[in-house]
Amino acid sequence: MTNYFEGRGILVKGVFEEAALEIEERHIAYKDIEAKEIIFCNGVNALGMELFKHVPFQPAKGECLLVEIQDFYANEVIHGAAVISPTVDKDVYYVGSSYQWKYEDDKPTEAIGAELKEKLEKTIRCGYKLVGRKAAVRPAVKDRRPYIGRHYKYGNVLLFNGLGTKGFSMAPYFAKHFCEYLLHRKPLPVEVDMNRFLSNAVH
Repeated sequence: MTNYFEGRGILVKGVFEEAALEIEERHIAYKDIEAKEIIFCNGVNALGMELFKHVPFQPAKGECLLVEIQDFYANEVIHGAAVISPTVDKDVYYVGSSYQWKYEDDKPTEAIGAELKEKLEKTIRCGYKLVGRKAAVRPAVKDRRPYIGRHYKYGNVLLFNGLGTKGFSMAPYFAKHFCEYLLHRKPLPVEVDMNRFLSNAVH
């Protein structure tokens, strides 16, 4: 996907600076970029933004393994003791994942790595080679429903976030709803609409 946007000259890489964002009623500007609307899909980075300080995220750490399995039959996602999913690299699979409310950093740990290996070996009976470990903090949500929709104050600022541990499976479903909301004005499911937290907004 990155290559697709880079090939069309429509991808800018860099660290987003909220202070450089200018929001007008019918206009958005960020440095030399101008648009009608802006959509934030920035995961856990939304937690530190002034725009979304009213959104009650509950971040949670997760870890996964990357394993190489030669001639593995799986082209789909396997749900067993562990979740196994193909990656873009040949014969390399994602194995996940863990869920930690309390954590010291966003680095992989030996304890969780061992736990995931045990779950993997309960799920498959073939050999594998460990090729990597990853960890990150997810933008989890207390009620386990994403945050999707328009900012309570700025109608041209939108958020698609908060998918948490289920983002892996829910993202395509809710992305479809979000596109229909943006393009065809179809209402979002009530349970994910950002307005459900309007009473928490800072006026």
